[in-house]
Amino acid sequence: MQKTLYDLKEGAIGRLYAFADEMIAGRMLSMGVLPGSEVIVVRKAPFGGGIYLKVDGTSMVMRASEARRVILETSELTDVAVDSLEVAALPLTALKND
Repeated sequence: MQKTLYDLKEGAIGRLYAFADEMIAGRMLSMGVLPGSEVIVVRKAPFGGGIYLKVDGTSMVMRASEARRVILETSELTDVAVDSLEVAALPLTALKND
């Protein structure tokens, strides 16, 4: 399934597939962001603002207008945002090694 980077929810993961135009391609390639890179949306600003993301472990910020021109390949599993609090909410007894 293909979506734009802007379409992903916070916490969702995608793999960079293509760029919609040469301008965004030149900018992203100059920063070392290549097709096949893993992209995680960390946070989205309200009211259509910028997007804070990690690309192959490197943090960056992108305008919403630019994010709409980055095409990602996603799967049904990686398109679901995961709440980090769910993982941290394990009871301490579950961590014991008895």
